Amino acid sequence: ARAALAKGGEATPSPRLQFDASSASFLVRASWRDRRLRLLSFLVSLRGRRLCRMRRGWPRRSDDRSRKAEHLPRDKWTTTGAREGMVRRKRLRELLLLLVSTWLVALGASSDVRGSETCAEESTRNVDVMQVLNDEDLHYILKTEPSWRLKNLGKVSDSADNLERTFLSPAWRRAATMVRAWLEDAGMRTWMDGIGNIHGRIEGEDPDAPAIVLGSHLDTVLDAGMYDGALGVVLPISAVKALQLATEYTGKKLKKSVEIIGFSDEEGVRFQSTFLGSRAVAGHFPPELLNAVDKDQVTLAEALNDAGLIGKWEAIQSIAMDPEKVAAYVEVHMEQGPQLERLNTPVGIVNAIAGQNRVQVRMYGEQGHAGTVPMRGRKDAVAAAGEAINEIEKRCGGGNRDDATNTIQDQEDQLVCTVGEVLIWPGASNVISGNTNFSIDVRARRDETRLMAVEDIVDAINRLCDRRKIDCKIVRKHEAAAVACQDRIASLLAAASKEMIASFPSREWSTPPTLTSGAGHDALAMSELTDIAMLFVRCRGGISHSPLEHVSEEDIEAATRTLLIFLQQELT
Repeated sequence: ARAALAKGGEATPSPRLQFDASSASFLVRASWRDRRLRLLSFLVSLRGRRLCRMRRGWPRRSDDRSRKAEHLPRDKWTTTGAREGMVRRKRLRELLLLLVSTWLVALGASSDVRGSETCAEESTRNVDVMQVLNDEDLHYILKTEPSWRLKNLGKVSDSADNLERTFLSPAWRRAATMVRAWLEDAGMRTWMDGIGNIHGRIEGEDPDAPAIVLGSHLDTVLDAGMYDGALGVVLPISAVKALQLATEYTGKKLKKSVEIIGFSDEEGVRFQSTFLGSRAVAGHFPPELLNAVDKDQVTLAEALNDAGLIGKWEAIQSIAMDPEKVAAYVEVHMEQGPQLERLNTPVGIVNAIAGQNRVQVRMYGEQGHAGTVPMRGRKDAVAAAGEAINEIEKRCGGGNRDDATNTIQDQEDQLVCTVGEVLIWPGASNVISGNTNFSIDVRARRDETRLMAVEDIVDAINRLCDRRKIDCKIVRKHEAAAVACQDRIASLLAAASKEMIASFPSREWSTPPTLTSGAGHDALAMSELTDIAMLFVRCRGGISHSPLEHVSEEDIEAATRTLLIFLQQELT
């Protein structure tokens, strides 16, 4: 309308002007005089104003500006307050639309204007959050608020010197209380289950229909960063909050239920066993874990009882979700690697979680004096271990070496091998080692590639032990098969990420890639229950499990917006 007025005089009858007010479309033929266009231009300008202040009451604008200047969190922004503001605005807008429609008819304008009731019906057929909430509100919900929450959650620690939040510790309980309040702020019904998981849920039109479940973990490693795990809890809360506000405004319920879970223990620091929370939800919690002890010799069952939960196998069994009631599990997680940063894109779509083998190697040589035993006759366990480690790196293609024996298929399957622990006995500078132990970690996207690499490594170690005439013992400690992400959900996330990229043309981001997760996540345990998918978020330098890990606010907004677009497609 403003473009037509800029030409001066009367508008030509040829163009059709399309106005969008709270998701209701009006097609009006531009054949009116200047004054009518001015009135319609004023009407459309309401769309550009805030649909809701999203605060309780109507505070003075000067008060709002002072709060922004002080960079204080808008702690009074709630779903209830937003609903009240939007209802008032909706009634005002409907009244204005009715008055203008009546005025146009009285003047005999040749226009095709739909009644406000018909428009209201159309607005409930599809919920477009980007149209219902204006840019300022979206910016706050998808960027400012989750960034502030992550920083505050990162301050909740059992240690004054670093971030440390282990299962059922005082800091963990404070964090659980904070997350539960944020879930309620998003309009979700909340509860804590028998293993300490925090749940938030919004029921869809059919409460018995399979639900979309999102989540990650609330515990941390020792000396942790603030984004690992917490990112996958806070960002879904913000996405669901935006979706819930839009559906409340349009008066439409979600088609499916949505549930967010803050899993109680994924890292396994306290009881040396990972995925306690997600394994209980998936229905694959080993009963013997209730007898696991921490460093203070407190059993898991005792810790649950001390926290006011029930440390019994029957209570843990009752946590398990019905596979028929879960449509999919989606987890947002920081990448924990450098690929997204290298490709200059904020998010990536995970196609699989790599399978894993852990092997323990023990080499037994002959201990002796460093100055008196000739080199040729030595049975040095350290030297043998060094040669074995060199063979492992050669087989898996590490070190930019020319004699690497890994294949193109190995590279495509992202085969990686790591020796992360070496123990030397007796560990004295003037003693030939008589015993050296080391660990091997092998991972790949395809199980065939991983298992073939393990067999090649074991054969190479056995051959060198025979040649050096030392005894070797190889123990396979752990094996987990690769888990593929569900194609349909991954494709929807990929489409949502491309739509998100298109909404930020000035940032010149690359198309989000497909990646394999080399790390295990709660999604690995949840794959025993339902189909899974994961969205990776770029982190600075690929650093994780460190105070230096960092995710920018821009990437937080990009990931939350991607998740919101996905949920909008799945739930409305």
